This record gives sequence, structure tokens and C-alpha cells, in this order.
Amino acid sequence: MVKKIPVFNFKQDPSQVGRGPYKMIACFVVLGVHVPYTVTIHDGEEYLNKVGEPSICDETCEQRQGTIENWSKERSDREHTVQSIIESAENFGK
Repeated sequence: MVKKIPVFNFKQDPSQVGRGPYKMIACFVVLGVHVPYTVTIHDGEEYLNKVGEPSICDETCEQRQGTIENWSKERSDREHTVQSIIESAENFGK
């Protein structure tokens, strides 16, 4: 069975459009953790560049537009891997 984790995913800079590097934040709703990460979008493909340091959810995400997604280490609807982002959130505070 695949364990799915609800994540609210949003851009740090909502005005950014087009291709190039995007600074994103994954809010792990149940864990109460934000994990910043950077992806590059080029020709319709997404590439994970960097996973930042997680922090406690400060509820700024409630004012943002984004998407709720179910992530899992085993499978992802995203074009880039999310495993390292999930592991960062799960290991936060341990």
C-alpha cells in the first residue's frame, strides 16, 4: 500500500511565470512543516534542484494560492521526485 501525504504546494513568489528556477514551498499539512525547494521548469519538464531547510508551518500558507496534492515516496504525479522533500519534512525535529 502506498502511503500518501497531503501537501499544500505553492510558489514563494506568486508573480513568477514562464520557465526557469521556481522557489517553492511544500506545506506538510498533517506534520505542520514547511519545506522550501527549487525546481527548474524548461520545455514543460520539471527538475528538482535543491531542497532547503524545513521549518515549522507559520500559517503564511493560508494566504497563498497553490494546490493540495497527495505525495508519496513511492509515486508522484509531479514530474520531479518528491522523496527527498518528504524525507526532509519527516526528519524535521527528530
